[in-house]
Amino acid sequence: MGTIIANLTSEEKEILWLPFNVNCDEDYIKSLSKRLNEYKDLVKNKRIDADDIVVTELCEKLPLIITEYVKGNVLKAGKEFSDLMDSTLSKEINNYPDLWIKDIKEGPLRYYRSRTGKYSDPAELKHIPFNKLYLSKSDRYTSQGSVSLYLSTTKEASHVEIGNEDVTTAVYTLHADKEIKVFDMCAYNLNRLQGNGGSADANEEKSMFSLLPLIIACNSIAYNCHLNNKECKSITRNFKIEYVIPQMLASYIKEKFSDLNVRGIRYYTVRNEMLDPSSTAWMDLVLFTEYKPDKKYDSFLDESFDVTLK
Repeated sequence: MGTIIANLTSEEKEILWLPFNVNCDEDYIKSLSKRLNEYKDLVKNKRIDADDIVVTELCEKLPLIITEYVKGNVLKAGKEFSDLMDSTLSKEINNYPDLWIKDIKEGPLRYYRSRTGKYSDPAELKHIPFNKLYLSKSDRYTSQGSVSLYLSTTKEASHVEIGNEDVTTAVYTLHADKEIKVFDMCAYNLNRLQGNGGSADANEEKSMFSLLPLIIACNSIAYNCHLNNKECKSITRNFKIEYVIPQMLASYIKEKFSDLNVRGIRYYTVRNEMLDPSSTAWMDLVLFTEYKPDKKYDSFLDESFDVTLK
């Protein structure tokens, strides 16, 4: 039969929503574990049609991996995450490659990137140059010292990502002859699952719900403040615990699926706190780069996009 979302209660639907917000006074790992256990119960009680083994593994192990990481056992956490992805994510991708691996040409051909300040050179809106790696900082899908290119599907979304109106925006236009494959976490689409905008195949729908715990862990906001509807920082946060899983995921995808020429991840932004996972408006891309000391920018990305200022 599959999952009939309309039959779920409002409380059950809330578990499916993105992003997952954690308030300032709540422990992130405990809150994430609680949400994942709630989801695991939905599957166990047949309210959601998903692979019970995959869901149980993800829900039980993802919080433990974060715990190992923050205890300083980084190598152990990385090994456990890789093993977990081998038995869950890789299984779903191998079974349904057309669902999870997409050429971005199937979506918009134009993307946007904004940066605070006024610039007249489009190169200023490219990724951090390889000869300036010291400027690299930790981001949701990028560990410190690495370089990735982040793009938004709309100009408005790119502004929201920056959180500043005083920005310069570049338009990235994809060349029609270029293929850029990404792991598509936006395959989890509530409109599609509800039969709007194209229905989902029952097996693909089951796969979407099977990987939802991983998507929840990647689309979360720690220390969210609902009172002023924006991220609340009681102290400066040099380490963002909610980045642990997405950074590990990006490293895993880049390494394990290079043979499929997977060059990035498409994901829902967490900047829209009332996100309905249903349209391209709030989808972002993170594209991997290949570091070469004799190059300033990634050659493949340079050859794939025309970059102009908006």
